[in-house]
Amino acid sequence: MNIIWNISICVSAFVVVLITRWWYRWSNPKCNGKLPPGSMGFPIIGETLAFFKSHGFYETSPFLEKRMSRLDAQTKLFEQYIICKRFKSSCERFRYGSLFKTNIFGSNTVVVTDHDVMYEILKQENKAFMFSLPDGFFKVFGKDKELVDHGKTHKHVKQITLNFLGTEGLKWKLIKDMDRATGEDLKSKATLGSLDIKETVSNLIIKHLTPKLISNLKSEAEENLMDIFMAFNLDWYKSSFSFSTWKSFYIAIMARKSAMNVIRDVLLSRKESEEKHEDILNTMRKDVIFDDQAVVDNVFAIPVAAKDTTSTIGSMAVKYITNNHKVFLELKVIYIDT
Repeated sequence: MNIIWNISICVSAFVVVLITRWWYRWSNPKCNGKLPPGSMGFPIIGETLAFFKSHGFYETSPFLEKRMSRLDAQTKLFEQYIICKRFKSSCERFRYGSLFKTNIFGSNTVVVTDHDVMYEILKQENKAFMFSLPDGFFKVFGKDKELVDHGKTHKHVKQITLNFLGTEGLKWKLIKDMDRATGEDLKSKATLGSLDIKETVSNLIIKHLTPKLISNLKSEAEENLMDIFMAFNLDWYKSSFSFSTWKSFYIAIMARKSAMNVIRDVLLSRKESEEKHEDILNTMRKDVIFDDQAVVDNVFAIPVAAKDTTSTIGSMAVKYITNNHKVFLELKVIYIDT
């Protein structure tokens, strides 16, 4: 009996040591340099659940706000000061400033919120820093890692896109048509009394960008592709415990599959007929750096990225301009009264 008891104690102690060692290695990942302060959260899931905590559209994420705020003994909020004074170690543990480490989606991550640091990172893109996405995104955007992992390919795609949509491209190809169509669309929707700015901007972006991606589609096929692009959104980018998240995830997967089929069919048709078109698809097809799958993936990714980012920025711009009466009146004089 004593032998069994001793063996049990030894096994238990060994298991505790292994778990402690695993937890320590998780909390202190290896790095060639010095990592900023932060917490890696629980093993495997990291701080993903905290990252997905719900908040208002115009509010700062509680995840970022909690970690960006530094402990301030002169805080005006007396109650918060008392709590932090009483539980100082707990407060300091979650307040790291504008640069901190964490783990999200199972990927070790350094979060940057300081604009000077972000500017430096963008300057060093594909040099000291490589563009990438967490592995979880591949389930939605596809398994072709050339799209998100290789800096040279990403830079090349950006250059091709800028040739069509950059300063000169916008000046000569898009701005006049977009300005006219946007005005007509907003006037027609204004008669309804209210409109969703984010959805409206998304529709306008897809409407103008799709012909630049694939220029020879028939009207019905083009409308179908635009509907598919609109169906693919980032609503799935929420807590995995929400039913609506899994529904959005399924819709995104099916939308991606449908879009890929349409783009792939057009690509094969052009390869067989050797048709030439002045669009992004044809430019990528002729480029030796892309194979067929990379062309399809990139043509799909461009409108998705443009739609979700620009529509969000547009919504916020409208809100802040509307709240600033002076700016609103100045813009009204420039663009409406003149």
